Amino acid sequence: MELSLVADLRQDLGKQKSTKLRRNGQIPGVLYGEGKPVEHILVNAHEFNRMILKHGLGKLITLDFQKGKKAAKEHVLIKECQRHSMSGSVLHVDFFRVARDHTVALKVAVHIHGEDKRARDGAILEVLIHELEISCLPGNIPDSIPVDVSKLPLGAGIHVKDLAVPEGIKILNPQEEVVVIASAPTVATEAAPAEEAAEPEVVGGKKSEE
Repeated sequence: MELSLVADLRQDLGKQKSTKLRRNGQIPGVLYGEGKPVEHILVNAHEFNRMILKHGLGKLITLDFQKGKKAAKEHVLIKECQRHSMSGSVLHVDFFRVARDHTVALKVAVHIHGEDKRARDGAILEVLIHELEISCLPGNIPDSIPVDVSKLPLGAGIHVKDLAVPEGIKILNPQEEVVVIASAPTVATEAAPAEEAAEPEVVGGKKSEE
């Protein structure tokens, strides 16, 4: 799915200006790549947050904005999204220009499914890789890479080479890298209770009189 976002060219730069823009519901950003000059832009905070909440950060986006009297479009990916350390609000966004007919490399989340269909063998599913690096055309970027664990036996793992991905998508991680493993549960052995210490016998002593 291709997403769209309205952007405005930014003229006034500086930290104080950026703070004021954020208070007014705008997020400063930069647009670069494809051998073109870097441009400073603004996007609406509400629209941007709603978009990434629903679709995530790894989707192709069409930026629509005015350059003088002409309408312009740029196909971009979000390269970096800076957030406030306490509130989590977006402070700044880096947009990277891409060509629709050129492959791009990016990271996509792993989606584990089929747990409910596994044999009840007590296995603990350990996900060792939560994101995979892939290469594909910008229009083919998937939401996630599915990993089916429904037939994963106890003690076995699923490697990168075992994954089925749509045509046109290439996983760049090493083929032998383990994505998820069904580990045997750890059984804690309860220590046997120590025998009560025997009362020491008094040798050669006299019994105390009551």
